[in-house]
Amino acid sequence: MTTKEIWYLVISLYHIIVILIGHHQVSNALTIKTKLAVLEDGKNHLWKFISVWVQVFNQIFFHLSFFYQWLNRFGSPKKINWFKMELHNFLLYLLFSLVFPLTMLICFGFWGLFLYDRNMIYPAELDDYFPFFYCHIYHTVPAALVLMEMLRGYKKLPQLSSSLIILSSITIIYIAVLLKTYIDEKKWVYLFFYEMSVNQAIAAHVLSFIILPSLLFFASFFLNGLIIKISEYLAIRIRCVCN
Repeated sequence: MTTKEIWYLVISLYHIIVILIGHHQVSNALTIKTKLAVLEDGKNHLWKFISVWVQVFNQIFFHLSFFYQWLNRFGSPKKINWFKMELHNFLLYLLFSLVFPLTMLICFGFWGLFLYDRNMIYPAELDDYFPFFYCHIYHTVPAALVLMEMLRGYKKLPQLSSSLIILSSITIIYIAVLLKTYIDEKKWVYLFFYEMSVNQAIAAHVLSFIILPSLLFFASFFLNGLIIKISEYLAIRIRCVCN
């Protein structure tokens, strides 16, 4: 197996383990009867947390990336080459449009709020029901893996405008889900919105799930370009030293 195949195989296996662990823990949590409001609300809105959406995007990206590397073992029939090209383009759009900006968002957002006041995002009472390492599984490790993926330095990039449209569409849909939950149930999915007025909360939704992801989106292109420049510089320096 090539180095890339091994890398994506390991990451794919890791994500499968995450699914199994997550399913086991969620199944146990759903059976628990408690008066803890944040846990009871969380049970009803589990799929609405952005970390769950991001986990799905990461799962799709890394599993398909392994599949793409596996396809390279085959020859070059036209149909396979066409499929590989389309799959590669899909993975590029997925990485730059959704995986990088949203993964970084949940990492910086979760830990930023946690360090400021953990009760705004993950009250200490939840430690009795969920092992704390789950916070790292869903908010730390994904960011580390995506950053490692970006170190490859992608010379072929997706179209900027199309990528931004994809990100904007997903974030608008996500905000619509959150606001509909509030309209229907008069409950916010995230605890820190309860610290604000309704107008402030709506503005915070736009900031958190449209503006910040958009900034991280542009950061992905900047970071990729920076990595390529550093790689090219190091390659030149190494050649000079060898000669």
